Amino acid sequence: MTIISRFGLCGLARAPHRFVLPLLVAVLALGSGAARATPVFSYTATVEGTANPSAGLTVTNYTPPGTGTGSIGFGDGTVATFANPSASAYPAMAVNGSLAGLYAAPVDAGGSAIATNYYSTGLGTVTFQLASPQSYFGLLWGSADIGNTLAFYSGGTLVGAITTADFDAAANGSQGFGGSYFINANLSGGAFDEVIASSSFNSFEFGDVVAGAAPASVPEPASAALLAAGLLGCAVLRRRAPALSRAV
Repeated sequence: MTIISRFGLCGLARAPHRFVLPLLVAVLALGSGAARATPVFSYTATVEGTANPSAGLTVTNYTPPGTGTGSIGFGDGTVATFANPSASAYPAMAVNGSLAGLYAAPVDAGGSAIATNYYSTGLGTVTFQLASPQSYFGLLWGSADIGNTLAFYSGGTLVGAITTADFDAAANGSQGFGGSYFINANLSGGAFDEVIASSSFNSFEFGDVVAGAAPASVPEPASAALLAAGLLGCAVLRRRAPALSRAV
């Protein structure tokens, strides 16, 4: 027989303190422990694949509307910015097409170079400051090469990272079919608000960028908090009852 079934909820408030206090502590600890669950970062890399967000996410596309090194603002408030090392011959920017020695368009699932605008890090970085926390991020990672890195942050804290070596240790920057991968990255139990693409070797080209917001859900601690509130409420009524009887 459990303590609650023996005394009932408000009856539990009249139970000996040796029962009530430990239970309240355990209930509150259970709720706070669930809230502190560690987020889990994972991803898939598919040769010339496509976006594959989880069901229920609100997905937004972040294809550059133009080209150049200027910052890009999107309708939802997300901003993409470019940072370049001083006097770099390989600047980070939004580009289109291919330019020998600088960047090459990623190859899509049909085996063709994408015709839309895309991003190139050069020897710098491309940073996405997301307008709201996201749990999914997808992109077509072109001509994958050693030195390319994609890092995810939440409030300035690193929560996940992917390098080319993680999914293709033999990557050599191939610009043809088989050299591009679609990355579908997820952060379960958490969200990120910043994504930074960088490369230590010439360039990291990527396009078809999408991100998805985590669906709204009722947090697990809610039921525990309600139980604790009920027990505390019953305890208050118990303390007031003698005073009311004396007043009558």
